[in-house]
Amino acid sequence: MTIEDRALQIRCFPAEDSVFSFDVQRIVAESRETIAAGERLMRRVQEQLSQHYPAVTIRRRDELAEVYEPDSEVWYVFRDGRVA
Repeated sequence: MTIEDRALQIRCFPAEDSVFSFDVQRIVAESRETIAAGERLMRRVQEQLSQHYPAVTIRRRDELAEVYEPDSEVWYVFRDGRVA
C-alpha cells in the first residue's frame, strides 16, 4: 500500500476549538485536490494554516507507534505548536 492509498486521520489540538478543526479539514480537502499525500501535502497544509495560526505545527504519527499494519496516516495538528 502506497502512502497515497492510505486514509488520512487528523487529530487537532486543542480538540475544543471547532473553528480550528474546521479550518484544518477545509484546507486539507482543498490541498488534496492537487497534492494526494505525503510530505508535500503536509507542508502545503501547514503553510496555509500558518496564515491564520502562526504557531501551527503538524506532526505525523510514527509508524512504530502502530500496533498493527497501518492502513491510515495520522496527523497531529497543534494550533499553538504544542498540546497545552
